[in-house]
Amino acid sequence: MKINCEIKTLIDCKRDVILKNKAPNEPDILVYDGIVNEECYAHQSKKILFLLKDGNDPNCYEDGNGYTYRDLYSAATDKNTKMYTMWRYMSMWIRIVEEKDFLLSECWNKTSGFSVESMRRYLSHIATVNIKKSAGKGTNDKTYVPAMKRAVECYYDLIKAEISLIKPDLVICGDTFDYIKDKYNVKVSQLPNGKRFFVFENCIYLEYWHPSARFGYEKHYRLFKETYSALCARTNIE
Repeated sequence: MKINCEIKTLIDCKRDVILKNKAPNEPDILVYDGIVNEECYAHQSKKILFLLKDGNDPNCYEDGNGYTYRDLYSAATDKNTKMYTMWRYMSMWIRIVEEKDFLLSECWNKTSGFSVESMRRYLSHIATVNIKKSAGKGTNDKTYVPAMKRAVECYYDLIKAEISLIKPDLVICGDTFDYIKDKYNVKVSQLPNGKRFFVFENCIYLEYWHPSARFGYEKHYRLFKETYSALCARTNIE
């Protein structure tokens, strides 16, 4: 069975629990995690997983069906496709991990913008797991943090099982590090820029900003490159 099929089975088995625990204002929609392109992922020398909060693509609410970010990533064909800026940042971080001497100018400049072709190609190399398994609303109101904490309590075993199936070398925690670190009961280390990490079952979990943080391409490039270089100096990830 393909890994994504196994993950879908795990999530479907929790369907009733997931829908029972979603916020009242959220749709009855499951978000399926997994690998964007299993063939591409299998050939990566450094396997990357993004641990994010929840899926909130508004287009999926109309038909009431479950959806996956990996489907949305794969659908990026041209500049007219609705692609969130965060996915462009993510593809840039992936390239920094994969190509040590990668220059920002190779995927973005102020004149031509960001290369959608580059974005689609690098997003095909990764996997994503969301802490919440129901579709969210992309909001950070006063109910959001309790909802995330409740999701960790409800789905920790499921999240751990998904990650075990995907077998990443590096988990980039997009503003999710504090939600999960205490569950692993391991030593947490700190990099010179303040970002933290821990190692569990030969996988590195790295604290980082959520990719929706609007720092701009130049700042995102500089900060992630600095963080990843420091991580390489402290671990065997390189």
